[in-house]
Amino acid sequence: MLLAVTATLAVGAVCALLCVNLPVFARIFLDASVAEAEARQYAESLFLSREVFATRGRTGVILLISLFERQIVVLPDTGLVKHLNREALEGIIARMVKALAPGRIIGALEEGLRCLEDALAATAPSPSGENELPDEIVEEVGP
Repeated sequence: MLLAVTATLAVGAVCALLCVNLPVFARIFLDASVAEAEARQYAESLFLSREVFATRGRTGVILLISLFERQIVVLPDTGLVKHLNREALEGIIARMVKALAPGRIIGALEEGLRCLEDALAATAPSPSGENELPDEIVEEVGP
């Protein structure tokens, strides 16, 4: 009995160490729907904490690439939702995934921005010329 408990604890400790040190191993335990929900929740959290909503026309957009979850989230503010339907967002994400495949994070973000610009060019209100949000890439490393 003691041997079985010790073996179970040892296997658990090894698996925990592998999860911490090898993201590939940790992803085995990550359900696809949970990964999608986590990435979306994180995008929404960034949207609020970075005050992306603080534009006159509520026209901010978050492009999030979550490497661990292998998810891309495009989160437009309410002023752009009517100009970016689900099909347009899925198309943008598909193009970003294709650019991200060889591991080019910046290339995927650039592709996402190009696609957003193309999708909004015909239907969205013209920009005022004033940049209301910082043009910076926010890169955060998980715990």
